[in-house]
Amino acid sequence: MGNVHGTGMQHITKGKFDRININVPPLAEQNRIVAAVEQLLARVNALRERLDRVPGLLKAFRQAVLAAACSGRLTEGWRAENFNQVKPKDEGIPDENCRNLFPIPEFWIWTKVGEKTQNVQYGLSIKANDAKETGIPILRMGNIQDGTIDFTDLKYIPADEKEISQFYLEKGDLLFNRTNSPELVGKSAVFNSNEKMTFASYLIRIKVNQNDLLPEYLNYWITSVWGREWARMVRTDGVSQSNINAMKIKEMLLPLPPLPEQHEIVRRVESLFALADRIEQRVALGKERADRLTQAILAKAFRGELVPTEAELARIEGREYEPASVLLERIRREKSQKNMGKKPVKRTSSDE
Repeated sequence: MGNVHGTGMQHITKGKFDRININVPPLAEQNRIVAAVEQLLARVNALRERLDRVPGLLKAFRQAVLAAACSGRLTEGWRAENFNQVKPKDEGIPDENCRNLFPIPEFWIWTKVGEKTQNVQYGLSIKANDAKETGIPILRMGNIQDGTIDFTDLKYIPADEKEISQFYLEKGDLLFNRTNSPELVGKSAVFNSNEKMTFASYLIRIKVNQNDLLPEYLNYWITSVWGREWARMVRTDGVSQSNINAMKIKEMLLPLPPLPEQHEIVRRVESLFALADRIEQRVALGKERADRLTQAILAKAFRGELVPTEAELARIEGREYEPASVLLERIRREKSQKNMGKKPVKRTSSDE
């Protein structure tokens, strides 16, 4: 058994682990290593706990942004500089009929989604598969995540299916999830891809009149705390799923700003959401680094690089130091001498 890198560590083997080498430093050094590892890992764990809280904070931040956007608070300063913006073409629903929601700014009106849409269409009821090479992608309810469309898990329908052309999605189409669990029914997202795709029967395609209403703004309203509360109030609950039909969507109340302000709202929300996305990416990177840091700390500890070795401390303090190899050799020698001094035990016939 030899000294490891002059640190005083020894390779030991025993029992069923006799093929595994374990570096064992002197006991005093072990105590220092344990104390250092515990201190460093406590800091790493505290960092992890702070990072774990960020996703919840960002979720609350995004909801606060949507609430500010759909109530007019987000563009309050913009309106002060653009007070000459004209009101929407119609007068909308009288404000007193919407008092249970919130008061809206000047130039805004209350209207219904159905008043600003060109078409509301249910999706396809065709069995999907994984035949990417010969199929057309079909978006399902699982592809709508947090107000956006997730294209990472796509299914496909045969490209030769009849009458699917009327279900091809176009940029600006808003997809509404009409059937899902009670917590998820009513989620929505705007389709903004150039790829040819269709949508499944659990989704509804809403084509808005973009001269009056931006699909992104409508998506913010549906995704906001008020939209989620509306979905909870109007859904029809079944045994395991809930449903919101197209008629209820058309009747949904909507606070409508003038079109120029809608553009400004969309610009500001996208900018703030992009900031939140960047923070999420940095948090994910931080978690990866924390995991690597834990392994790095343990690796340095077992290499004898985390704290000064007993030999190093002895040199610094100007005292003698007996390496573990010398200590073990001395113990073996003393034990051997002790055994040599013992008289052999005489066996009797009763021992046979």
